[in-house]
Order: sequence, then structure tokens, then C-alpha cells
Amino acid sequence: KINMETEIDKWVKSQNYEIVEEPVINANVPVPYLTNGTPAFLYTINCVYNYAFIPMSYTNYELLEQYGYTPVKLGYENSNGPILSANGDLRIYLILKKNEHIEITYHYFLIKLKEYLDGYFDDVAISNNDILINGEKVLGGAMIEHNGLLIVVFQINFINKREDIINICGITPKIPGCIDSSVVTAEQIKNEFLSWLTL
Repeated sequence: KINMETEIDKWVKSQNYEIVEEPVINANVPVPYLTNGTPAFLYTINCVYNYAFIPMSYTNYELLEQYGYTPVKLGYENSNGPILSANGDLRIYLILKKNEHIEITYHYFLIKLKEYLDGYFDDVAISNNDILINGEKVLGGAMIEHNGLLIVVFQINFINKREDIINICGITPKIPGCIDSSVVTAEQIKNEFLSWLTL
């Protein structure tokens, strides 16, 4: 297993990322990196806004406003409605240069995140693009290709938004949950993620 991963690991670490803590998240934040083809690790934890990452077809802005969420379109389609993100959650926006000789998937990072969380929690499971702890969804994300770049986004919940999710999205297939920050913090997970990207 280690030999199979080594080439990907080395390639991931060879990209020389710009590492930036962003004060806010909106559609403009990644633009300079995408335009210049610059690998980057952009993240936000402490942020004054609560965000709703909305699918392209979403229209119910009034409902989001009512619950205090700022809508952000990141150019994806999702049948489950908006992804809610609150001040204190960890949001990661990773940009990598594609390599035609190396195949990497979103699950490369998802598996690493699960293995890290296994060190803190007994019941951690991958379900499609999500991670569940004790059967509750605490982490979701996606991978998008754009102009020879791979964009990997993660929403990692540390704030309990269950009521808001039910009120805005209806009853969801997976029970919304959050990571207990007295067990592991957003800062710790961010630093672990960075350790996979830097030499």
C-alpha cells in the first residue's frame, strides 16, 4: 500500500502551494489562483459570516437570509440543496495542478481525513463523499476540474446546525452532526491536512 501511494504523495507535496487563511469565502476568493494556475491551500475557520454554498439552480434566497446565511455559488450542482457553513467550521479550498500521469481522486484526501479522525473517535465511516461520526455527517466535499486544475473543497462541521439544516433543506438522508472541538479542533485538522501538502 505504501509503495502505491508514494508517487501520489510526492506529487501532492511537490506543488509549492500558496497557503492563505481567508477572512471570508466568496466566489472571488479563488479567482487569482485559478487564473494564474497557482496551487493553493485556502482555508477559513474564524469568519464573521455564516455561508450557504448553493447549487446553481437554487433560488430561495429569502429563506437563507431569514436564518442568517450568506449565499455563495461555487459552480456545482447538488440535489440535496445548500451546504450550510457557520463561523467556526473549517472550510478548505485546495487547488492542485493536474498531472496526466498521476491519477488522484477526491477520496485520496477523504481517506486520509478518515484515518486521522480514527485516532480520536471510535465510529468514523466514509459514506459516498462524506464522513460520518457515530452515524452523523460531519464532513462533506467535492472535486471539480477547471482549466487543467483540480479543485478540492471540504466543509468540516464544528458548529451544530441541525435545526437550520432541517428548516432550510428539509429532512436530509444523513443526520447532520458536528465534530466535538474539545476532542479535536479545526486548527488541528487544518494542520494535519497541511502536513500532506508540504515537505
